[in-house]
Amino acid sequence: MPHPAPSPVRPRRWLVWLRRLVIGLPVLLVGADVGMHVAGLRAHMPLLCVWDPRIGCVTKPNIMESLEFLNDRFEFTTNADGLRNAPIAAKKPGWRRVLVLGDSVTFAPQVADGATFPNLLDLDLFKDQVEVVNAGSPYLEGTQQELSWFLDVGARFQPDLVVLEFTERNDFADNEQQRWWRPTPNGLERQTNVQPPAYQRWVLQVNESPVVRWLDAHSRAFGLARIGFWHLTHLPRMPWDTPRADHTAEVLLRLKQEVETRGAQFAVVVYPSPQHLAGVRGERESRAEDDNARILAIITVNKINCLDLTPALLPETARPWVGGDGHLTADGHRAVADLLLPQLRAWLPPRAD
Repeated sequence: MPHPAPSPVRPRRWLVWLRRLVIGLPVLLVGADVGMHVAGLRAHMPLLCVWDPRIGCVTKPNIMESLEFLNDRFEFTTNADGLRNAPIAAKKPGWRRVLVLGDSVTFAPQVADGATFPNLLDLDLFKDQVEVVNAGSPYLEGTQQELSWFLDVGARFQPDLVVLEFTERNDFADNEQQRWWRPTPNGLERQTNVQPPAYQRWVLQVNESPVVRWLDAHSRAFGLARIGFWHLTHLPRMPWDTPRADHTAEVLLRLKQEVETRGAQFAVVVYPSPQHLAGVRGERESRAEDDNARILAIITVNKINCLDLTPALLPETARPWVGGDGHLTADGHRAVADLLLPQLRAWLPPRAD
């Protein structure tokens, strides 16, 4: 009696998918790259940070880079301290220094180096012997990491005034992670050996590989895919409906105390979220205006000097000041600098003769 023919050996399902991925991904990348070249579209979004276990992701020092997306191209540089600012020397006798902390709104990769509102203020106040330092970073998450950065880096610049740019929704959500400063019965306790989550660690490691660097330099399609990498270094965000205010209040007050302990003044500039602007204008349903009320309440209770930019950015005439991504345009930075100029003069301590 003849034996039945043996069944063909089928490869395991995961091997089939792996083979498809190995073959299909390069084909897809090449096809997308050719299509973008034909259409004249560009994309270049490098990841420009390194991990500091005491602070988190910090902007790389001494870089000269560009960001490209479709028809937009932005170029920027950082100094030896990783700041989008001229090199910072010792403070001149008789001069006063303003340190502006903030996130991507302050760092502002969407405009030229000299067009950010801190850099514009630096030019405006030069005749008053006041230096303004742009200490914003797109990678620092919320007040808690800006507090850590100030203690380790910013304090040595000996500022006379520290201005914190607070972005409503983002900063509330980022502060509530409580990974860098944790509440204890004795007050806030700093965490100084924080390691990135697994996916962040993988992104940071892969980012430095020769293959990624080559693709970053030669492939437009890869640059488009890298847009997500810009945000992958951020911690997972809290749900928007999560109550948030207590930890932000504690961290903000601690930053104020650390600044004033060093003999400087402290102030906050409140930047409204795009959701807030759209909600107040009636363009969409939003509860983001609650965040504005929360931060203003914290500032009022703790008697902190403040400029709320919301009223200035709400009118129809202010629409050209905010881009589609919620960040300030070049005109917006000029407008904010004009609003801040008299405030800085009022907040700054008198010059020591």
